Amino acid sequence: MEYIQSDKLVTRKIAGETVLVPIERDAGDLNAIYTLNSTGTKIWDMLGEAASDRSIIQSICEEYEVTYQEAEKDFVEFQHSLLAAGLVLPSPKL
Repeated sequence: MEYIQSDKLVTRKIAGETVLVPIERDAGDLNAIYTLNSTGTKIWDMLGEAASDRSIIQSICEEYEVTYQEAEKDFVEFQHSLLAAGLVLPSPKL
């Protein structure tokens, strides 16, 4: 299943990492701040460009020299954690 970024958060890049702050009732929820490392940031950026899961996984394979199976496993786990936190939503394309 493919996902898109939620529009109910504020995103900032700070020192090579991405910080995500969910928005509730027009204010940031400072009790729920998420920080993404460089790999998470790459995935986040590609989700924002509506990249397919396959292209994201392939990009991870090329950049980090891991097998497709390893990249897919880690990507799916990361996607599920983003979904559980409400940071992504199922893509309406499906």
